[in-house]
Formats: sequence, structure tokens, C-alpha cells
Amino acid sequence: MTQWIHIEIDHAEGSLIRVLGLIERRGFYIRGLSLSTKDETVRCLSIEIKPRDEGRTIATLKLQIDRLYGIKRVDDFAKPSLSDSAR
Repeated sequence: MTQWIHIEIDHAEGSLIRVLGLIERRGFYIRGLSLSTKDETVRCLSIEIKPRDEGRTIATLKLQIDRLYGIKRVDDFAKPSLSDSAR
């Protein structure tokens, strides 16, 4: 099962690489991502991830990401489906 997480990170050098590397090292596949700029100092990263096995949890991954240098906020969210937007 894939899930989306939303991360706000500093524009600091190497911050994006640190986040993506941690996700892969902690046993998750990156299925898709979107990067946008919130303001001059913060980037917003939305990543679709899938655990490699049943023992990996999004809650643990969020805590690990939150400990990285330059992380402002980490949230998980469900990407809206077509049936949700039709209501």
C-alpha cells in the first residue's frame, strides 16, 4: 500500500538529498514526488512511498525524517481520489 507524506524543508544545501536518502535507507520505495516552493527559505515536498515489507511503518519514518537537519514539518496525508472530489 502506498501513502503520501508532506515535508517542509529548508532551502539549505543537501537537504533534499538527505530526505530522499533516508527514505530509501529506511526501507521505502519512492513511487512519486512533487516539489514546490513555499517561500524564499522553505520548499514543500510531497512524496508517495511504499514500504518494502510489512515491518516498516510510516509513523517511524516520519519521526526519523523530523530529526534531520532543516526539516520544518512532516505530515502524512491521503491523496484525494476521483470519487472523493466528485462529492
